Amino acid sequence: AEKQPFYLKEKVLFQHTVNHAWFRTILYFTRKKTEDIIEEELAIKNNDGAYTTAFKEILKDYYLHL
Repeated sequence: AEKQPFYLKEKVLFQHTVNHAWFRTILYFTRKKTEDIIEEELAIKNNDGAYTTAFKEILKDYYLHL
């Protein structure tokens, strides 16, 4: 990415629940170099099996029944 040049702006780590290991990382690059890289962690489900509020907020435009 740096050869293009693209710079990392945001990194989001996904896990099924807070008890699981990370299974996916989404990286957001930009052509403008930034000093601070935003890092987020997102669990898809709570310990009771319900979708987390953060997960529902991110995907609300794509899924009708979360």
